[in-house]
Amino acid sequence: MALSERSDGMKGLPERDGKVALLRDTACSLVLGAVLAVTTAGSLATVGVRELSFLAQSSHRGLIIAAASGVVLAVAALVCYALLRNAGRLLSWADAKNPLASVPLAFERRSVLVAFAVIFICWIPWMVLQYPVAMNGDTYNQLYQFQTSSPTLYSTEGTMVDASYVDHHPVFDTLLFGAFLSLGDAVGSQNAGLFAYSVLQCALIAMGLALVCCYLERLGVPKLFRLVSLAFCALFAPLPLWSAVMVKDVINAAVLIYFALLVAEAVRSRGLLFDSKAMVVAYIVLGCLCILTKKSGVLVVGASTVALALYLRSRWAALAVGLAVPLVVCFALLPALVYPAIGGVALGGKQEAFGFALQQVITAMSEGDDLTDGEREAVAGVLDIDRAQKRYKPSIADPVKNSALDDAATGDYLRFIPAYFSIGLRHPTAYTASVFHIAGTLVTPGRTFTFADTPEQEESWVDTFAKADGKGELHLSFDKPEPVDSWMKQFSSAWRDLVPKLGPLQLFLSVGFYGGWIPLICLVVCLFNDRRYAVALVPALAVVAIILVSPASSVRYAMPLAYATPLMLGLMCASLRVRAKRLSPDAALRAKAGSSEAEGEVPRDGGVVEGS
Repeated sequence: MALSERSDGMKGLPERDGKVALLRDTACSLVLGAVLAVTTAGSLATVGVRELSFLAQSSHRGLIIAAASGVVLAVAALVCYALLRNAGRLLSWADAKNPLASVPLAFERRSVLVAFAVIFICWIPWMVLQYPVAMNGDTYNQLYQFQTSSPTLYSTEGTMVDASYVDHHPVFDTLLFGAFLSLGDAVGSQNAGLFAYSVLQCALIAMGLALVCCYLERLGVPKLFRLVSLAFCALFAPLPLWSAVMVKDVINAAVLIYFALLVAEAVRSRGLLFDSKAMVVAYIVLGCLCILTKKSGVLVVGASTVALALYLRSRWAALAVGLAVPLVVCFALLPALVYPAIGGVALGGKQEAFGFALQQVITAMSEGDDLTDGEREAVAGVLDIDRAQKRYKPSIADPVKNSALDDAATGDYLRFIPAYFSIGLRHPTAYTASVFHIAGTLVTPGRTFTFADTPEQEESWVDTFAKADGKGELHLSFDKPEPVDSWMKQFSSAWRDLVPKLGPLQLFLSVGFYGGWIPLICLVVCLFNDRRYAVALVPALAVVAIILVSPASSVRYAMPLAYATPLMLGLMCASLRVRAKRLSPDAALRAKAGSSEAEGEVPRDGGVVEGS
């Protein structure tokens, strides 16, 4: 029967919904294209001009950037439109497929264990390649703090502090990393202790990704796509190579996988998740770990909890507890009870929270120093302006941030805030350019993945911390043995040679594709198809926001979003399935009957949620 031939009570409803869907799909495609085009333009105008010689030297730079952005807009809009218009057919086709029937990839124990085994086994060669574990200068700093007593070098400012630790880097991570170094000392090999950390962290991340791949079933993601997600998690080399890195960003990313999964289930179940006391406790524990493993985790936990509270108003009490307890534990109990017991913890300094703003102000001043006397006085109250201008680098905020005054009080920073905004109102372009100069390569495609340093002890780090020790307490004996060191160098060389030969496929090896474009694509599609799934994206979107105010352009900042890619795409798929259901021939019948599926009620058996 033709849709227009249905009974009078429903006549015209499918056609009307179809017209609305057409307009919505067109709008969604244009908005998505515009978002990606703007990020492309911003990145090319800042990072591109700095790193692409042909663009920097061209007298038609503006025209090239406009043309490239136009191509992105057109291609993105057309691809999005085609996807939306054919989403129902694509999902139906995929639903009919059941490859590897013996591996259901359902959200149950056996499937999770199988998925974990597949991922972990595929990661073993990469763990060996990073043996004993990769790290960077921040980690060396933390190991130095763990092994030595006060006074301690605050390396960022080059001063000594009367405490055993500095919270510039999370103290929890410092203790965790140091514990495995001590384990190595206990068994007679620091390499063994560090490799144990590498294996355990890889297992933690692999299990989180296995849970996500199987959880996609609950979101209504077809098995074919779940298998693709599993293949991505198992075979995409940057994931295991970064999982075998001892650095705060990676252990934080591991925790975020589980936290984001809880947020997604809270949305999917419309809050029924919090009927379980165990899940409330899990939310609190993961919230604590998000904050303890990286300071910016408080923004992820706070934004996610507030978004859930606005969506799940009836669950505000559980969510209030879920936010309050981590805040009290991390910012009151631990500093009061634990920090004195471990030798004291020195604060990292107020400038850490204002580095992004200070960088923007100096960027604006580089365009033209038009500060009023009041603004200059406010900026000078927290920053050595002359030193900051001399050390200023557009691509990293640390030189400016480290030019902040040591004795600046809280009141000085409070007076700086209105000056910051008044300067920004006159220099919005400079403030925006400052963001793209630093974060551009992390939120838009262009820069391919690089990897953390192997633990070849760089003399500059070793000498710096050995001199600061002065008491002979520092003892770092780990190293990268042959032939593993040669293997890693050969891989790095092969990676650099391979990437340019991939042509358009380089997009899928681009940090910004995962760090910016995929979150933005998923957000736009969810907003136009089922807005509640945009709530489930808040943890990932909070990470994007943190990247935009980061002091440097480091690949490790974007790794949480690479790990979150299967879940983000799964949430987008769930929103598309809702759209397909809404426009199906039976939608009018369900709406007329007032069925629970059309009303968006959630089955308590863990079935797929439908409705808008």
